[in-house]
Amino acid sequence: MVGSGFLVRARRLHRSTSRSIAAQLHGHRDSTAVRDREKKIRGYARAGIPVYLLIDREEGEVIVYSEPSGDDYAKSPKRKLGLAVPLPEPLGFELDTGEF
Repeated sequence: MVGSGFLVRARRLHRSTSRSIAAQLHGHRDSTAVRDREKKIRGYARAGIPVYLLIDREEGEVIVYSEPSGDDYAKSPKRKLGLAVPLPEPLGFELDTGEF
């Protein structure tokens, strides 16, 4: 699960903006993980979702998709799971992924 602090900040942001933020957490490869890495990325980018956070425990990585452009994101840096991950605006804080 995504840490409660992240969800509280996301809810506050959602109330203050007209856009949503998407977050996914995966523990193993399955059809859902493939869908989240392909179809959802395109859909969220097309919808203008500013940040899509994908936490992949099997791969031990966090991918932060940002700056939607067409059906993709311009930025998608990977970080090692367990470290603090900087989240871009409109979030603008670091997410400690140590508990994931």
